[in-house]
Amino acid sequence: MDIAEKAQFFTLDTIMDIATGVPIGDLENDKDVHNYLKTTADALPSLFMLGSIPAIARIFRIPFIAKLLFPTAEDELGLGRLIGFVKTTIDYFLILMTFAASLGQRSPSALEVMRTPV
Repeated sequence: MDIAEKAQFFTLDTIMDIATGVPIGDLENDKDVHNYLKTTADALPSLFMLGSIPAIARIFRIPFIAKLLFPTAEDELGLGRLIGFVKTTIDYFLILMTFAASLGQRSPSALEVMRTPV
């Protein structure tokens, strides 16, 4: 048993559970469900090396290049998948707040929304 891997699964599940009310399932499934850990481990060494060169770091900040190189909410795996998951949760929260306001009711708190099944 790899304790370091289990610790990463626990950490990701805990952070996502606190942030969105739903764990991503790494710990329960005993695997990197959305390949977040794999894509991070693969990409970080290159990004650190390239990001430490000022000219390349400036290129990374150009919007159309950043869209090509970095994860987006539409990605099926990795960090992009987690970004999409969080974006969906936030959108759901905003819809509930708007709906409550249109009915003249108080807006639900973030905790109430997180406890509401999607």
